[in-house]
Amino acid sequence: MKLEPIIRSAVSVLRRHIRAGIPMNTNMGFKEAFLVNAVTFAFLERGFLCYPQFGFRNGAIDAVFIRRKEIVLTEFKRLDAGSTKSVRSQTRRMLRFSPRDQMSEHQFKPRRWKTSHLWVCDTWDEKSVQWWLGGVTTRRLPAPFDGNWKRGRVDLRRAMLRHGTDWYPYSLLWAYHEK
Repeated sequence: MKLEPIIRSAVSVLRRHIRAGIPMNTNMGFKEAFLVNAVTFAFLERGFLCYPQFGFRNGAIDAVFIRRKEIVLTEFKRLDAGSTKSVRSQTRRMLRFSPRDQMSEHQFKPRRWKTSHLWVCDTWDEKSVQWWLGGVTTRRLPAPFDGNWKRGRVDLRRAMLRHGTDWYPYSLLWAYHEK
């Protein structure tokens, strides 16, 4: 399965929303739910079912998207200097998810699950963008994405400029790993 078309579709949803208006709180920006909504819409458009806050190890995966034998474990975050440790620990946790074991606990029929992992974040912090993309930063902890992860950035500044707002570098960041 290719996740990049889903990411492009989610970005399109975000841009349409931003063009219509910017319902933000000045000290928090968009809520994580804004990203969840756009990504969920993109998955639903392609025939996936969405299971938000999927219970796992005394917590939850933000969303699990399922279509036939495909499963996409997804986490969302507002990325800033304070959230990099959380991204690292949530990535490790997400990678420990065993569909063979976990899905049966939630009443899913046994299947040979093809598992993918997806992160979607937004940020206004250029240093966090560089950390995410694997660039040189002053952050001690490296990003948790090894060579098997594809990652990228979509600049949403242009959509913001329509409203006369220069929130550079407002970006959507993504990383995914397909097994």
